[in-house]
Amino acid sequence: MKKILTILSFMFITILIGCQEDVRFAEVLELIPDTYEENLELPTQHKDQDLTYKIHDQVIEDSILVYQFSYDDLNLELTIIIDGVHEVKKSIINKASRAVSNLYIETNDGSIIDSKKDYKTSTISISSDHGFSQDDLTARVRGRGNSTWFVYPKKPYRIKFDERTSLLGMASAKDYVLLAEFGDKSLLRNFVGHKLSDLTGVSYTLDYRYVNLYINHQYEGLYMLTEQVEIDKNRLNIDESETSNAFFLELEDWTRIESGDEENYEYIVFRNRALLVESPALRDIEDDHTRLFRANQIKSYLTGMYQSFKTNQYTNYIDEESFINYFIVQEITKNVDINFSSVFMYKDHNEPLKMGPLWDFDISLGNGDYYDYLPERFYATQNFIFNELIKNQVFKQKYIARFKEVIEAYQEPIQQEIDLMYERLRVEALKNFRKWDIMDTYWWPNTRPMMDATTHEEQVNYLKTWLNERMQWIYENLDAL
Repeated sequence: MKKILTILSFMFITILIGCQEDVRFAEVLELIPDTYEENLELPTQHKDQDLTYKIHDQVIEDSILVYQFSYDDLNLELTIIIDGVHEVKKSIINKASRAVSNLYIETNDGSIIDSKKDYKTSTISISSDHGFSQDDLTARVRGRGNSTWFVYPKKPYRIKFDERTSLLGMASAKDYVLLAEFGDKSLLRNFVGHKLSDLTGVSYTLDYRYVNLYINHQYEGLYMLTEQVEIDKNRLNIDESETSNAFFLELEDWTRIESGDEENYEYIVFRNRALLVESPALRDIEDDHTRLFRANQIKSYLTGMYQSFKTNQYTNYIDEESFINYFIVQEITKNVDINFSSVFMYKDHNEPLKMGPLWDFDISLGNGDYYDYLPERFYATQNFIFNELIKNQVFKQKYIARFKEVIEAYQEPIQQEIDLMYERLRVEALKNFRKWDIMDTYWWPNTRPMMDATTHEEQVNYLKTWLNERMQWIYENLDAL
């Protein structure tokens, strides 16, 4: 009998302790809100008990739950650790951000920004919500782009800060770009390219935000604010030390090589094509022997890579998954620049070469009357590197298999993403087209179907229809690639 009473007492105490812990956990959970819309300071103590936190297994520094920019509500799992021992979990929602913020540029002398070369010192402010508003940031601003700068009245810009700065929750860096999206009357082609990059897992996807741009109090329209394509410790990060064999290249057409640029300084030549060397900065290497060594080191690597495509040793040179996902997105979008310009690739120290980031989708997805813009026929194979790689049957079969997976998985979701972004931008897009009344006007290189679409909604519907037909055609013809 004594034994039974002892057992019952133990059970009672255990239940009592369990109940007390349940009450304690419930009290702690009540301290945390169900949603948050800006940086949230979490309590560090409750009834003399220390509280620490993790979000998806990552320790939260200084007990500050950082608000993340997101076009949708984010459902997060917060782990609350009591006295470093007991854990209790709580679901918390990072509320969706405002889809379009206002970005203001005021040049110090009040003059217009009319040069691609000369920066104007300016003050930048942002009006947003969720704690992203900023005032009186000092920066320099200039024009950027090629045809987008010289042909279109709505101009793209580059922003440069002296110190790393975060805008609208983006990773802190010195350089940003404002894309005007003038030739793309849907305003969504770059969005689709970046979204496909993210969905398919391209090695590095650029971050972006939509903003209404005002320059010297004058409304300039709806823009996409995005990262400058560059190496930075907070963005695309590779080892740039002197002993590293890392590099970052951009395929560039010979017609765009700037006057004064020299081989083995600004660019290298590989298979009669110019590849801009973004990193390492060869021009900054004072010792000629070291500079030529680095230039030849890059060319030697590319030569070995190209030769490896004829064998099954190509994975010694390239990240196979990166190449597959990158060229899948380029093929889906039928990007005109695939063998011309804005084709980036990077190699970290002692790592294989990766493709990316993806960039510049203005002339793609059914826009571009000077090339085969229709949704049929393969196009990415025009790229001089991919054209050789796809001849390797091992790679080719993996590429085809992955391509089918991507279409099966994302053909419907990407349509839904376009619908969602259209709704988020709809009001601001109408404002943009009141400023730039271009729907009935031909602007290079608009196609016939784009000219037939006389409203923003019709432009978006054309984009969706073209993309759907494109993915369907590719799926049905992949085995004949």
